Amino acid sequence: MFFTRLRERVGLEHLDFHYLRLDLVRHLCEIRVMAATTPARNGTSADPEVLAILRALADPNRFRLFCALRGMERCVRDLVASEGMAQPLVSHHLRVLERAGLVRARRSHGFTLYALDPRGLAAAKAAVMDLLDPESLSALAMPGGNSDCCR
Repeated sequence: MFFTRLRERVGLEHLDFHYLRLDLVRHLCEIRVMAATTPARNGTSADPEVLAILRALADPNRFRLFCALRGMERCVRDLVASEGMAQPLVSHHLRVLERAGLVRARRSHGFTLYALDPRGLAAAKAAVMDLLDPESLSALAMPGGNSDCCR
């Protein structure tokens, strides 16, 4: 749709934008990969494990399910009833939490029960706390530490 409008607006109806479209998609994918793996200025990089944890907890529905599991192990049917979400949505969000290492599933009497994974929570806490540790900030990252910026 975008390329069709661009072609009409610019008056280049004879050009085929198919290859331009594929090239644009390829570059966008490369940018996403680079953003997730490029070292920051302070020498650290965006750890994929930390990104997965933060993404998993950033969604309000997943965060609600995560909090619901803090009290007790539960099945999908129970979470659907208590949280007022559709079953496929609950299953999807539990899968994302499981892939991030925050939730563990087990089968019992024909049901899949979900609980928070203590080892996963410990690993997630360590990974995120490293990111949020104020002691690891450089002097330039502190408020007023970069007096040369924008002068």
